[in-house]
Amino acid sequence: MADCDRLEKTALTSALRDAFGAFATGVTVVTTLAQDGRPVGFTANSFTSVSLDPPLLLICIGKTSSNLATFRTAESFAVNILADGQDAIAGRFAAPLDDRFKDTAWTSGRQGAPLLPDVAAWFDCRVHEVIDAGDHVVLIGRIDAFERSTRTPMIYLQGQYLSPPRTGNAARNGGGAIRAGCILGAGERVLMQREGGGWGLPMSTPSTSLRAARANMEEQLAGLGLGVEWNVLYSLFDDPDDAGTWVFFHGRIEPSDTLPEDMRLFDLDALPLDQVAARPVRAMLRRYALECRAEAFGLYVDAARHIGHVARFAGAPTQWDATLNNGEKVQ
Repeated sequence: MADCDRLEKTALTSALRDAFGAFATGVTVVTTLAQDGRPVGFTANSFTSVSLDPPLLLICIGKTSSNLATFRTAESFAVNILADGQDAIAGRFAAPLDDRFKDTAWTSGRQGAPLLPDVAAWFDCRVHEVIDAGDHVVLIGRIDAFERSTRTPMIYLQGQYLSPPRTGNAARNGGGAIRAGCILGAGERVLMQREGGGWGLPMSTPSTSLRAARANMEEQLAGLGLGVEWNVLYSLFDDPDDAGTWVFFHGRIEPSDTLPEDMRLFDLDALPLDQVAARPVRAMLRRYALECRAEAFGLYVDAARHIGHVARFAGAPTQWDATLNNGEKVQ
């Protein structure tokens, strides 16, 4: 047993840090904008949910941090919960670098705070309260917007980054889940949907079967009043965390000036690829733009080494029930 009243200060600090390290946490990158507009951020595992109503969270920042003055005066900030495999990002934002955002992709939240791509979750917050607490400052944020992905979060324990057991993730909406998405063309434009502070493609919620995932996607589109003329299966690949499968279908819609507020048609030459968080989706959109110009489409399928191939289509698609005899058709 360590007695806090008897231990010498240096020994107490070391013993406390070791004892705190017995508690497994996630890993976050906390971000904001400096007064001159520069993005700043730091790695932190001192993150806690505070309240559901109102929605509050907190992070702690050390008083010796070079970022302290910026966060003390900030009106907003974001918390990015890192996903398994994002060790390099955690290390970068913990290192004493002049520009931690150099070569780092990000999009802006509602208040401007940087949101990182491919994270397990993010929270866009306004500063609710700042509390002085010993050698740290507690920053309480009121959540304006948030997003949870299907990616598995990173774990930090006793000074090491760890991967969670895959079975634990599969029991939730992660491992083995299927999501159906779509690339919907309208002439020389593509329909995209707001995703956090950036853009993505319409997708279903995670489902246990392809049929259920596609039904969910089509229900969402129908609820938005979008009539789709479906064409072909376009891409099939693992999600960025290998926790499930993403299946994208191609279709056509009529150009419209009355789309929902979070949707927009982009010209093929003006796709906002720098604001698309998921790398495989960026690559798919680049391929789609090229294939539209060449008028030659194909189906992309992942391979064992994550470098898949595209099988080219010839001719028009055939309805599935046209290949069945009467005895095989579902009545």
